[in-house]
Amino acid sequence: MATILIAEDDHAISDLVAYNLERAGHTPLAAYDGLTALEVARRDKPELILLDQ
Repeated sequence: MATILIAEDDHAISDLVAYNLERAGHTPLAAYDGLTALEVARRDKPELILLDQ
């Protein structure tokens, strides 16, 4: 399935989304701030980024 980056500063929300993505067969990546999200996106090249505004 897809590698999906979750860019969310609320750890509880990020964990919940990651849990459900894993159950659906995806590989979630988590970043809790914008700078880390950019670093992870450049390094791991996820197919999708879920971005908290």
